[in-house]
Amino acid sequence: MKGLPGRQMRGLPKGARLECIDNTGAKIVEIIEVKKYRGVRNRLSS
Repeated sequence: MKGLPGRQMRGLPKGARLECIDNTGAKIVEIIEVKKYRGVRNRLSS
């Protein structure tokens, strides 16, 4: 039986703000880009 390839969805959108819980000193981090994401007709998301 062959395994079916799954499509991994990106969980968080661009611009999402997250609480940082490591020792970098940052309190809130913001996602500025999702790696390798291309929208319809290779447009980048706003």
